[in-house]
Amino acid sequence: MENKSLERFCSLLKNGRIFSENSKIKFEEIGDGNLNYVFRASTDEDGDKKSVIIKLALPYLKIAGEAWPLTVERNKIEYESLKFLSKFCGEYVPKVYLQSKEEHLFIMEDLSHMEILRKGLMNMQIYQKLAGQIGDYLAKTLYYTSDFGFDSSKKKKLAVSFDNPELCDITERLVFTDPYQDSLSNNIRPGTYPIALKLWDYDKVKVEIDALRYVFMNTPEALIHGDLHTGSIFVSKDNCKIFDSEFTFYGPISYDIGLFFANILFDLFYWEYNGRVCSIAFKQYLLSVIEDTWNSFKIKFTKLCNLNDKSYLLCKQMFVEKYLKHNLKQSIGFCACEMLRRVIGMAHVPELDAIIDNTARDIVERYCIEVAEKMLLLRNNFDEIEDFTNFVKLNI
Repeated sequence: MENKSLERFCSLLKNGRIFSENSKIKFEEIGDGNLNYVFRASTDEDGDKKSVIIKLALPYLKIAGEAWPLTVERNKIEYESLKFLSKFCGEYVPKVYLQSKEEHLFIMEDLSHMEILRKGLMNMQIYQKLAGQIGDYLAKTLYYTSDFGFDSSKKKKLAVSFDNPELCDITERLVFTDPYQDSLSNNIRPGTYPIALKLWDYDKVKVEIDALRYVFMNTPEALIHGDLHTGSIFVSKDNCKIFDSEFTFYGPISYDIGLFFANILFDLFYWEYNGRVCSIAFKQYLLSVIEDTWNSFKIKFTKLCNLNDKSYLLCKQMFVEKYLKHNLKQSIGFCACEMLRRVIGMAHVPELDAIIDNTARDIVERYCIEVAEKMLLLRNNFDEIEDFTNFVKLNI
């Protein structure tokens, strides 16, 4: 980072009264994401330690380089989304302090005292409150930003303000398009290539992906995170915080749910095939996270709907039940798409990359693809979350 940039950052921190005028500020690059640069700014004056996070948007996709230009407006959208979500689920998002349009950055709470969920699960850590908290976050997000609990005309205006076409285009290409054809963006291991070739000719699966892409592109129901995986969640014994929401936009809530499910399943695959000893109890815990997250979401969302006396619904109870069953099936479909793209597409997941033995890696990637294909074709058979987890048990 150039000295001139650091000087400007110092001025922002001091002028914004985040740090005092006489603070000696240290900067440390900490981000390993695919889109942005992330720094920790810290100071220690008279034993009073203080730190914040600076998130800086690049004018291109970091993982792909300058050949893939990208708007820096995403930085403002992420900042505004965290600010808005703090009104009704502030316990689950980091505090934001200020945003600079000129520098294409915003400054937020430092959560380094917590652990990234992915890292914890890859070390067999159990978080008893996690599923209930993620379910609560999803329920509040859906209810308070959708027509279920938000003024319809205000919601339509809000959807326009969170229009995020370039980031949506990345998802449409990298999740719903490129992995299902011979694309230059794909990152396929030699042992997995023959399986990918079969997928590219599997029209029954591809038409299901087409249907889910259409849902993703044409269902502006709630302000969703847009990239809700286990690397986007900080956890501790008692709390969780969801961050990295630059992909946020008005879309289907089932997309967030599906991505979370898929990334829990990657941990299950990891513990099945990484060669490390894993207790049956921990594998059962991972499946319980999926079940309990859905059930928590369903119970909380239904309760919020029942408390709303101003609901426009003619037959509220029956409609909410039908709506949730539909969303479960859709979530499982999006879960399958995430699994396929993380094996075949540009960006893989650490759980699979950590499997060093090539034979084991070939096996797990083949299973991921086969299980995801079955999920796409059978998702309408899963009426309850337990139907889905029982399917997983039989197929992993």
